[in-house]
Amino acid sequence: MGTVPEPTFPPARNLRGTFLDEPTPPLPTFKPSANDSHYRVRRRVNGRMIVFAAIAVGLVGWPIYNFLRVPKQSERLVVDLKAMGNFVMPDDGTIDDVPLIYRALDGKRVELEGFMYCPIDVGARGTEFQLVYDVRKSYGGPPLVQERIYAHVPKGSLVQLYDSYTAARVVGILHVNVEKANGKIVKVYCMDVQESERL
Repeated sequence: MGTVPEPTFPPARNLRGTFLDEPTPPLPTFKPSANDSHYRVRRRVNGRMIVFAAIAVGLVGWPIYNFLRVPKQSERLVVDLKAMGNFVMPDDGTIDDVPLIYRALDGKRVELEGFMYCPIDVGARGTEFQLVYDVRKSYGGPPLVQERIYAHVPKGSLVQLYDSYTAARVVGILHVNVEKANGKIVKVYCMDVQESERL
């Protein structure tokens, strides 16, 4: 019995009328009509909206950032001690009588220049003094209550105290709060002193 020869097929390029020689049709593209509101592309973002969003983020974000961030030890606000007390404080005054610009310094680290006045001589290692612009105040009477910074030096601190005739630069945390005793205002500004140096 003889062998059956294997069938042969023409090369694929010679086949006609099959999918091999028919071009692949392009994929259909979807173009929604004007009535297809569900697929309508709305261009709502423009330059004005970007500017508005940036301003809004700045107005809200910047105060929050300043409130939450931890200030560096070297940062301080240089404040004019004379200007801080240059306002009228009524005998029955409240914190609202303190100008807003100085109320905003509450809890801030500030730098002030003035004279250390100690009603009681406690030497160079005392813990309390009053910082005033001019202890003599030759233009009339002693400094008013709003013209004094009631300063406190932590016990055991190396902060140097100077006599009342030596100008000094003092750095520390300022507290703004109207304190009264027997119906009389006794303090407006207090400070936790961190540094001091002779000018």
